[in-house]
Amino acid sequence: IIETCQRFEHWQLRCPKRVLDYGGEDGWLSRHVFPESEVVVYDISHDCPEPEGRFDLVFAAFILEHVCDPLNFVHTLMQFIVPGGYLYLEVPRVTDLPIMHEHVSQWSSRALRSLVSLIGMNTIEVILPNDTDVAILARRKV
Repeated sequence: IIETCQRFEHWQLRCPKRVLDYGGEDGWLSRHVFPESEVVVYDISHDCPEPEGRFDLVFAAFILEHVCDPLNFVHTLMQFIVPGGYLYLEVPRVTDLPIMHEHVSQWSSRALRSLVSLIGMNTIEVILPNDTDVAILARRKV
């Protein structure tokens, strides 16, 4: 949690007005990282209602690797982002380790950059938070 908080402090994004935690179970991580923000949690496995409105930041950690159509998925996420708002994705990256049985993909920094570019977003930064994951922060054009 500390590293995630530090990343968003570095990007000066600790207090977005509205945050959508897409796939965040009960939202514990996003509520810790963004304690002063309105956090809306959407998790299909918990029968949550579809999120309403637009958000300054859409936060989707460890969701993309479970999705069969990643381009359609991130396009859907972009529809929730205000112009000039942000998308944060964190996923397992390509490693020599076997893919977990519930994962349908692995990601490299280059692949994540390409994905957000295909939906018209600008990459702010790609980071490797540890030995097994990759994260990207992208911004929707105004």
